[in-house]
Amino acid sequence: MVRLPKDEDASIGNLLHKMLTTLLSSRMSPKGKEEILERTYGIPMSYELKEATSKLCNLSDLVEERGIEKGLEQGTELKLINQVLKKMKKSCTVAQIAEALEETEEKIGRIVEIAQKYEPEYDERKILDEVMGKQI
Repeated sequence: MVRLPKDEDASIGNLLHKMLTTLLSSRMSPKGKEEILERTYGIPMSYELKEATSKLCNLSDLVEERGIEKGLEQGTELKLINQVLKKMKKSCTVAQIAEALEETEEKIGRIVEIAQKYEPEYDERKILDEVMGKQI
């Protein structure tokens, strides 16, 4: 695994690290990347290499888009979990919680079942990981 800087600073790291930061930058156009690869790294940009650079640009956009979607999904689920936990602390039943939050009893029941494993602290992140099907 290679960790690239969040601010996309291509001056940090070794040569490979710098080149990957340039290639996967979301702030730079494909043309700009091609120019840097030629000028800075001495890589002659053939038609095939230009195509590959374009695909990498699309890949980085796709990865970013998926990350945003995943973050939104997790945020939505975490909000629901927090609402369920508040209702649980008030001794509401699964049916009452489901009705109040306009969710299915099945979904709320699953959250309640998982949350009960973490009583009384209710670690929201661990609950979220289980609800979303991640290994803990």
